[in-house]
Amino acid sequence: MRQPEPISQRDVAHVLDHAVTHRLRGEDDIAESMCLDVLEAEPGNQAALEIMLRILAGRIARGNKPALGAATLLLEQVRDPGTRAFCSALIHEAQARRLLARADQPAAQAAQDFLQFALEQFDISAQKSEDPLESRLRANACLRAQSKILNGHSTPDREPEHPIE
Repeated sequence: MRQPEPISQRDVAHVLDHAVTHRLRGEDDIAESMCLDVLEAEPGNQAALEIMLRILAGRIARGNKPALGAATLLLEQVRDPGTRAFCSALIHEAQARRLLARADQPAAQAAQDFLQFALEQFDISAQKSEDPLESRLRANACLRAQSKILNGHSTPDREPEHPIE
């Protein structure tokens, strides 16, 4: 069976640009593959780790349980405290959103706890970052999700389902 071809270190920046483009298009498997190529060429590449953690956060939010373990392992490799706090917040926010999709009271309470931790991590990230805007915006989204839970709307990203008559 044919094996993936390694990339050179001089191609790393270009491959990372492509990985971001594919992630934004929703082509997570392709972006992940590109990040794995980068990590083979440059183990511990921080940009590749951050992209991978963003991909895994999306999978966690959609209920992919193995993604949480993978994200935890990758998070340990992130060296910058601000980036680590940001990625930790993404993971916790994703867990909260997964729980909110269940639309029951125990899940909503657990989601509140995850959102609170995410808020604290986004605050740390904003304090340590040269560009705190995304951390602040994500914190705002968490605050709005908390507000919806407190107001009895435990599924912030879904319309209520109505039976067909």
